[in-house]
Amino acid sequence: MLGFLAEAARSGVKPSAINWRMLHASGTWARVENVAVNLLSDPTFAGVVLTTRDVTHRVALEEQLVHRAFHDELTGLANRALFTNRVEQAILRASRDATRTAVLFLDLDDFKEINDSLGHAAGDALLVQGAERLRMCLRAGDTAARLGGDEFAVLIEGCRPDGDEAMRVAERVSNAFGRPFTLEDREAFSTASIGVAIGSPTETGEELLRNADLAMY
Repeated sequence: MLGFLAEAARSGVKPSAINWRMLHASGTWARVENVAVNLLSDPTFAGVVLTTRDVTHRVALEEQLVHRAFHDELTGLANRALFTNRVEQAILRASRDATRTAVLFLDLDDFKEINDSLGHAAGDALLVQGAERLRMCLRAGDTAARLGGDEFAVLIEGCRPDGDEAMRVAERVSNAFGRPFTLEDREAFSTASIGVAIGSPTETGEELLRNADLAMY
């Protein structure tokens, strides 16, 4: 705070602003915004006027909007835009450290039949449970995404050229989806078809994802 005020005192009359966390008397943390206006040259004030306001709800809303822009609302996984961006960044990193990037493309078998016979609520429950199983199969640093409908994808970084790490993840995912799901107090089965593609330094994120999609078929 002292450094912020000192900077405001040197910046002329232009307002200076800073956001930070403040511990509330209730023990919870609040997000606050401080705006400082240098009025040292104004004989009426002869000082720096500091205004503090609680922006907790505004910041929470902004963070929620950003999260929604890059995540699937139903499952909480990354969406296609975020996933493709992360694949692009992973390919760049792989070119620097001589590793490879892999993408798994998943499609839930029998999803349409379950959705049509048990209803959309059951279909949504299957997607949510499937997303959670997918998360449990991944290594730290891997990224799972829902691309739309019953299509999912997984980004695996730091692979050897033979893709052994990616195949081990694919095997775990296949085994996880081999177990029954509980939908509306009944068991239902929906295995996963999986395609694996190992990227090269010259491929784009969209190309690698498309190759994984082709591999699945």
